[in-house]
Amino acid sequence: MLSKLVGWGSNLHGQLGQDLSILHVAAPVIIDSADRIVCVTSTQVLYTLHGQMYLYGYMLGHDSEPKRHCVPWSNPRAILGQDFVEACLDEDGYLCMGISNTRCGQTVWQHAAMDKTGRIVAISNERKVFLFNSLKDMVQDSGAVLLSTPNLPPFDRVFAGGSHFVLFAPRASTPIYTYGDNRFCQLGDIYVPSKDLHGLSFFSQDEGFPASIHNVACGDRHSLALTSDGDCYFWGWSVSNGHTLPEPVDVGQGPELANVVSVACATDVSVFLLEDGSVWSTKRGDTETRSATEAHRVHFHGMNHPLDIGAAQWSYYALVQNKESA
Repeated sequence: MLSKLVGWGSNLHGQLGQDLSILHVAAPVIIDSADRIVCVTSTQVLYTLHGQMYLYGYMLGHDSEPKRHCVPWSNPRAILGQDFVEACLDEDGYLCMGISNTRCGQTVWQHAAMDKTGRIVAISNERKVFLFNSLKDMVQDSGAVLLSTPNLPPFDRVFAGGSHFVLFAPRASTPIYTYGDNRFCQLGDIYVPSKDLHGLSFFSQDEGFPASIHNVACGDRHSLALTSDGDCYFWGWSVSNGHTLPEPVDVGQGPELANVVSVACATDVSVFLLEDGSVWSTKRGDTETRSATEAHRVHFHGMNHPLDIGAAQWSYYALVQNKESA
């Protein structure tokens, strides 16, 4: 039996596959059968089914509708755009504009990400890091700023928040570097000036950090790092704590907390998938107190065995599979 893509939160653009008269969904609802969650933007969710990629939500040039759209990609290296998909790096690393597989230019990129200001940080195949102020500049291969500090590691991936970036070098002794706006401690050190490419020494194994980093996620003003041991760390803006340096997050219940296996970030919200199959989300809302560690369990009524999660803006997703078919 196939796994199911489910979602909850905002359905303003039909990104939960529900009728547009339903603006918000409180509890997870089934959107479609799916193999994998590929990407989530503010108004879209992209996923694969039988090797084909599909999209629910806003489509440029079309009115919003709860309709499944076919996407002509197989295995893109990166998808650019936070409000909606603006471009992608195809499986060979070439830039393709919009929802198309038409290549732009001759440059091959390892990975790239776009923040909400439209800036792009791109990693070349030679693992050099470049900043473009707009997608147009990247298409025209103009105005690129080489971001460099001494002894940069070879980065594999880059993640984007509202106005900051996190660069990930999983095999380096210091695996996380940050760049961009630091008004809310998004760079992990409040004393670092904005727009500095900054190695986050907190996660350096040379300085005593006890595990390797498995994955990273970015929200508008905060970031999460997941270790290979199943521990999760938060830094950035926390409503209750203000500016927060990297600190461990305890999610779950009981005397022995289950390991975290996957993380996702919405605007100012974190979502966690635990080893025991439970999904947790930090609270949000104008009248609620929320902190990096204050989370509630998401209940999947009639659904079992979450496999993965995704989030962006005000919509949240999970891939679930019935236990008898797992």
